[in-house]
Amino acid sequence: MALIRARAMRGPLCKPKGIGEPLHGELHGFVRIKPKHLGLRIVYRPVQKDETVMMEIIAIGPREKDQVYRRAARRIAQFAEEMTRRKE
Repeated sequence: MALIRARAMRGPLCKPKGIGEPLHGELHGFVRIKPKHLGLRIVYRPVQKDETVMMEIIAIGPREKDQVYRRAARRIAQFAEEMTRRKE
């Protein structure tokens, strides 16, 4: 948690001015950071509310074989499905 807070305090959360790499495809709108010394990937969505930018973290996981990206995509799909059911 300290790592995430430290990264967020550095400034913008998205490139080109920030540290996060925008993702594409089914993870469009989300961003990743890769603390190499920990071997992790953190997938999040920067959300601006007034003058504050928050990080909505969707997945944290090992960098091996894109596992964290698959987990993030699954969670997003499950959330969308749940929201659709609630509307009905």
